[in-house]
Amino acid sequence: MSSGTNAGVHAGTGFEFQKHCALYLLIENWEEHKNKKYFITIEHHDDFLFCYQSDDGLIEKIKTYQAKKSSDSWTLNKKLYEILQKILQVGQDLKSDPVPKSSNYSHNLYFISNNYIKIPNNIVNESNKIVKYSNLSEEQQKQIAKGIEKINSDLSEINNLHFHYIDLAKTSKEQKRQLIGLIEDIFEDQVNDPKAAVYALLGLFREIELTFNQGSVSRLLDKSKQVDSNKIKSAINIITTKSKAFDLWRDKKSEISIILKIPISQQKDFEMHFENSFDFFKDITKTEHQNIFQFAQDKIAILGSCYTDEDCIENLYELMCNEIPIRQSELYAKAALFAAYVEIKERQ
Repeated sequence: MSSGTNAGVHAGTGFEFQKHCALYLLIENWEEHKNKKYFITIEHHDDFLFCYQSDDGLIEKIKTYQAKKSSDSWTLNKKLYEILQKILQVGQDLKSDPVPKSSNYSHNLYFISNNYIKIPNNIVNESNKIVKYSNLSEEQQKQIAKGIEKINSDLSEINNLHFHYIDLAKTSKEQKRQLIGLIEDIFEDQVNDPKAAVYALLGLFREIELTFNQGSVSRLLDKSKQVDSNKIKSAINIITTKSKAFDLWRDKKSEISIILKIPISQQKDFEMHFENSFDFFKDITKTEHQNIFQFAQDKIAILGSCYTDEDCIENLYELMCNEIPIRQSELYAKAALFAAYVEIKERQ
């Protein structure tokens, strides 16, 4: 396996740039990703991988990324050739990885950086973001191949090599600000709190980044190193549903407060509880939230006479008071009921 094999928790603090790159590419190309089946790995074979699957789970295409931030532009020198040689080794490793692949399987290998990559008579930058090795001139290809060959003579993967510029800032703090702005651009008013959305999605990557490879060997069959598309879509759905809940709360705060009997002094706490409820609905240990969600789902199906959100929320609240024993605070239960109503409504 390549020397880029994951170091597990030892790499946990030094690779913010890689995670920021992965999230940037995911969100920037959300229209492409939202209906695909795929998974992302972090620190597994390479810095990060996008693995696209067929409906039956076979790997159809993989994009691997070796991500390097730099304060200076890149030129064709020994340092870059050593990185490129490692990237080509990743291609070899993917060929031998036992994960089931489709008959038309392929992979692309990317060197990605937030600074210019200078190739004689060519430059990879914001106006020329992706350059494929095989599309370079014969002279350029020979120079790159010769430089890599001095380190390792195996060039069998070189036609899968790509150079990729990503327009990310130099510092982690500024990169996060860019990601927040990108979330706002792509999802617009669907996301109420873009900063929280960025941190939630980065949290998915952090979970797998800090997991050791089994036997210190990268294997794409290792699900503990994957964030799959269903998990990502679920996180996006929670984020966008929270926004709709906040919109409904803002638009009809007075009416909902009266219906659910929420005094002004408790409204900030109510907002906090109902925001948390969307995450708690996915947590099987939160049994009261599970019960309230199931209750709301069952009752909404038979509340056919409601004409407005207020009508439905009022009917649900009356039914809940009569039918569900509340073990925690009433405010907690009211917030969970309101959140359940919004989420169920969005699914319909």
